[in-house]
Amino acid sequence: MKYLKKNWAIMGELNKAWDVVLNINAIENLKIVEMTKEVFGIALKYSKKYGSLSNDAMHFAIMKKHRIKNITTNDKYFERVEWLIVWKP
Repeated sequence: MKYLKKNWAIMGELNKAWDVVLNINAIENLKIVEMTKEVFGIALKYSKKYGSLSNDAMHFAIMKKHRIKNITTNDKYFERVEWLIVWKP
């Protein structure tokens, strides 16, 4: 991060990440949900319950709020969440 702040001009060369965002944005049936104060509260609950880091807790909270039960991941950590159905690629 410090390197990028000092060498900000190279950001224009980092096309791969931007291409990925454009590809995601092109998915027609993709719904992007907003982060709300309610979700933060749910995330805190899951962070305490599962001993999870904030990013994982946010995933759990958003999934729970939107009734999403399926997740594809190779991360065994998600298997401890009893209401999730974990699919391994």
